Amino acid sequence: MPIKYLIVLFAIICFGCKRHSARVVRVEYNSGAHADTIPLIKEVEKACKMIDALPGIEINEMQIKEHFYNDSTVIKTYSDNGELRKLTYTSFDDGGFIEDTCEDYFLEKYIVSRNGKRSANEKVCVYLRNHKIFMYSIKGSELKLDPVPEPLTQKRFEGVFSYEISRYLQFFPKVHFNVLPPADDTDISVSSGVNLITYINADLHKYPNMNSPFLRTLKPHTLIIYLGATRLPDVVNGKRWIWYKVRTTDGDTGWIFGYPEIVDEINDEFGE
Repeated sequence: MPIKYLIVLFAIICFGCKRHSARVVRVEYNSGAHADTIPLIKEVEKACKMIDALPGIEINEMQIKEHFYNDSTVIKTYSDNGELRKLTYTSFDDGGFIEDTCEDYFLEKYIVSRNGKRSANEKVCVYLRNHKIFMYSIKGSELKLDPVPEPLTQKRFEGVFSYEISRYLQFFPKVHFNVLPPADDTDISVSSGVNLITYINADLHKYPNMNSPFLRTLKPHTLIIYLGATRLPDVVNGKRWIWYKVRTTDGDTGWIFGYPEIVDEINDEFGE
């Protein structure tokens, strides 16, 4: 082959490799998004990758069945010397097909919740320790900043997250993790909180145990607002579950045993 053709071929190969290795990330800003979160997003992405690469990580797994459906959820904890670093939960329908998957990363300064990582459009929500959150989406090489939610909407997201991880982590009592600090729940309402509904008569107590002062009985189909949960489960009438701190629509605050046959979430995640 003549030398001039070799030179041209070499140039084409080098140019092609250079183009292939240069991964351009295009950032799109939704209205109301904060551009100053870009450095924090880079920090978050790096921290999540470091957790995924931790050597000697301990993995525990269990599967739970939904009480009123044939759906199931596989939960996995990834801990390092007893400290929770990552939580995953994958939901399956009654046919065994994956409905949803989520990965939560527990870091010192924030908790990162990644939804749809295996899909074409991954949504990431970062919960900061000061009860602020920001969100972004990743689609291929594109990163889209989402608008910063209103304060009450942030509490709604935080409440949903607290409710979910409390339900799942009760099955792993030996794992320690950094929880979100308690939020001021005085302005959490039906429209901004996680709404639960009772299925049978349920007793409201002053503290999370059956021996604490009795406040009132909640009738079936009573709407209540979730405010928090105990870390470890209790056993009541042979049922093992955690207690929920709740408030009734007429203003009574107390604790209710949260077994799903007694009380469960009435609305879908994030109001969808």
